[in-house]
Amino acid sequence: MAGPRGVMWAVVAHLQSRARGRVVLFFMAVSALLGGVVLPAGSARLRALSGGVGPLDVRPFYTPAQAYAALAAYGEAGRATYRTGALTADMAFPLAYALFLSLAVAWLCRRAGDPDVACGWPLYLVPLVAGALDVMENVSVAAMLWRYPKFSPALAWVAAAFTAMKWVAVALSLGALAVAAWRAAKAAWASLH
Repeated sequence: MAGPRGVMWAVVAHLQSRARGRVVLFFMAVSALLGGVVLPAGSARLRALSGGVGPLDVRPFYTPAQAYAALAAYGEAGRATYRTGALTADMAFPLAYALFLSLAVAWLCRRAGDPDVACGWPLYLVPLVAGALDVMENVSVAAMLWRYPKFSPALAWVAAAFTAMKWVAVALSLGALAVAAWRAAKAAWASLH
């Protein structure tokens, strides 16, 4: 059985082998559709049902008291809407953006020359961590929505921690993409001169 390092290298090798421009564009389009159309529509519906209170997962952080207040403000219809969204489109979105960013980084690194040395393989994995944290956040929020009016401050802290870690990982993912793009542009510039 392969250890964690073997699994990590297998994921990196798989990303490198699948990183093609059209595959990157496909996942970019799916991410844009979900993140730019589907999820904002669900968020707008939730805000309309709750008097302007938006989803917890778009906040950078929240306390258990803020989470409970939001759950109460959503009302039954809002909680049902949020629950459905958290377990459908908001589960597909992290998968789409994680694959888009990971494959884009791998593709750009390959364009930079040597994909392992030019960019560093950990950059490929950062977006996958962001996506995984987003999924765990969605499951935690859905659990709070299901349990309402029963409330667990511990579960709210867990959900809030996943939310905060997700945003840090998303920022690091965008940084990884910027590093990979810089390296690819630098390599392209050097090849012209």
